[in-house]
Amino acid sequence: MNTPQATLRILSPLKIYFLGLSVYIALWVLSPIDFNFQGDVDSVVLFFFYNLLFALGLCVGYRRKSESKTHIPVNKKNIHSLINTIAWLGSIGLLIRCFERIFIRSGGAISTDFIANREMISAGGSGSIALIGSLLSSFLYFLPFFIFLARATGFRYRYHYLLLFASLLNPLFDVAFQGSRSSLVMYISIFAISAITTGFLKFNIKKIILVALLSIAFIWFGGSIFWQRTIQLGLDPIASMQTSGYAIFAPASDTVLTYLTNDKSSIISGLLFSAVNFSQYFLHGMYEFFYLAANTNSATTFGLQTLYIPAKIVTTIFGGPDVGTLNASGVLRPGVYTTFFGPLLYDFGPTGGAFASFFFGGLTGLLHRLIYKQKMIWAPLYLIFSAFLPFVFVVNLFTSGGGQYAIISAIPLALLIKSKRITKKTDQTNTLS
Repeated sequence: MNTPQATLRILSPLKIYFLGLSVYIALWVLSPIDFNFQGDVDSVVLFFFYNLLFALGLCVGYRRKSESKTHIPVNKKNIHSLINTIAWLGSIGLLIRCFERIFIRSGGAISTDFIANREMISAGGSGSIALIGSLLSSFLYFLPFFIFLARATGFRYRYHYLLLFASLLNPLFDVAFQGSRSSLVMYISIFAISAITTGFLKFNIKKIILVALLSIAFIWFGGSIFWQRTIQLGLDPIASMQTSGYAIFAPASDTVLTYLTNDKSSIISGLLFSAVNFSQYFLHGMYEFFYLAANTNSATTFGLQTLYIPAKIVTTIFGGPDVGTLNASGVLRPGVYTTFFGPLLYDFGPTGGAFASFFFGGLTGLLHRLIYKQKMIWAPLYLIFSAFLPFVFVVNLFTSGGGQYAIISAIPLALLIKSKRITKKTDQTNTLS
């Protein structure tokens, strides 16, 4: 009896990297932003050197020139058992996370005020319960991939759509409760990589238009959340486009501010505000890196950003100084993006950051190669590292709490994948696309 197979399209990590670069350059050229450069020649050279080492690492790790296709023999019974297990564990984790934040940290006194909710979250909580909830709920990031994998093999069920919606609830909780957009961005990125890899998403003119419209809607939605958060802080959202932390090195142009000030209520003004706000968030990190590199000669956070969650777990169990406080005291400007390379420079210094750039590039490429070789236990890490690649010029999602929880959750998930034996061994030979 023939074993059903799914064809996986393994995008070249270098292609994803350059796609992110292309989007960055296009926004940089088109955005009405008056950039404020406070670096020096050495900081620019260091930035390009880090990028070169990272791209070289991608090539060394992947060992291929272009994207490839591989055929995965899938066991119907086991893949659905895995999907159901991930869905249940992820849902339980989300319930624990909601309970811990709403009732333990906030005492049930939640409101529509994002700022008040954030203050209650930072004021208390249970470390062990929060850890379990965050790790288990991170399983939901990977649920779409395995659903798409099953459907690519021909195993299609209507309840899959319900599970896909359930997987979206995890980032939506952060949006509704805290006004945080980072976890939603991470979910969308992992979702997109999952859909492309499994062939669930195949681009044509109609789908390109649909993706463009959804992107505009997402940008507008993100801008609306930022507008609300800024008002709750007692600030003028329009003025903040030149005065907030993210805007110091990427302030909106005077022309944009004048237009928005004179016409605050129209649909065009809302879209313009959201688009410029998005561009500022997306573009300011590189200029923050220039400033950082020009004013940092050695490591200041000593790995605590890259290993934030593990360090926090250790200090919670054995005691020690607060990791968040140590990180805040070691950075020049807390709360801003510094591209993928900023935290590496803070953690390991200029020379150590160079080695770290090559290491992470090599590791990302290697994960792509392992999936090409049908090592499915590495699928969660492959998805995370692939999804973070387009944002190399923006932010280091590895150092965010949500990103590190997802990475750590990939370890028990890998063991679960191995135990379920979702693939069957065949003599099928990989073929290049």
